Amino acid sequence: MLIHCHRCQANNVYRYGKTPAGHARHSCPASLHVFQITYIYQGRNPDIKG
Repeated sequence: MLIHCHRCQANNVYRYGKTPAGHARHSCPASLHVFQITYIYQGRNPDIKG
């Protein structure tokens, strides 16, 4: 599965640990952005926030 950064669209994204709920975190070294692919709380989802 190819993962890209939501901010800068870079493809060189690395795993950055897990959340307390066990979901994987990812980090983009280009934009220094840490994000998740799946969200438990939909209010944190960038697609919902607009």
